[in-house]
Amino acid sequence: MPIKRRVPREEKVSRVPRVEEAAESVKEIAAKSSSKTKIGIIVVLLVILAIFLFMKGFIVAATVNNQPIFRWSLIQTLEKQGGKKTLDSLVNQTLILQAAKKKNVTVTEEEVNQEITTLTDDLKKQGQDLNTALASQGMVLSDLKEQIKLQKTVEKLLAEKVKITDVETKDFIEKNKSYFPENTPQAEMEKAARQQLSQQKIQDVYTTWIESLRKDAKVNYFLQF
Repeated sequence: MPIKRRVPREEKVSRVPRVEEAAESVKEIAAKSSSKTKIGIIVVLLVILAIFLFMKGFIVAATVNNQPIFRWSLIQTLEKQGGKKTLDSLVNQTLILQAAKKKNVTVTEEEVNQEITTLTDDLKKQGQDLNTALASQGMVLSDLKEQIKLQKTVEKLLAEKVKITDVETKDFIEKNKSYFPENTPQAEMEKAARQQLSQQKIQDVYTTWIESLRKDAKVNYFLQF
């Protein structure tokens, strides 16, 4: 007689999810996905807003009764007013630095700081403050440092073209003796005289020198003023 196999009672057939439950799961997934998308959009908008607020000063120069004056309008106006002169100054500065690099001429931070110390002391003797003097010129300390560095570079490049004789030094002191404080040591007067004479001679030869650099250089202008 054949033996019939009995299914154990503890075995249960897995229940197949109903269509309604599957639909609910799809809705939940869609809802979560939509929520994440909205959050992502909000985050992106917040980032864009933060960037705009951070970059506002780079885009808007000022506002007049909430009407913006854009930075490019300011730049265009400045270019028309003094753009050619400013650009020529930058061209000259580049030529000077290129000449210094070619001749291995450098100006150290110590040299710059020494000039600033001297200038600060001179201003104090006149009852003035360096920061106040800079502010009146629309400058900050970093601007002054760059200016001094460029000036010292020119002095070194033109040193061979500028020679100060003892006769010139003595003559300068005699003509400007009234400008020196009383009891000023002779060595200090001579040093000051040589510095002043050097500055004058550098100014005399600078124009010819920089023109020769521009003549030998390839300078192309891409802006029309």
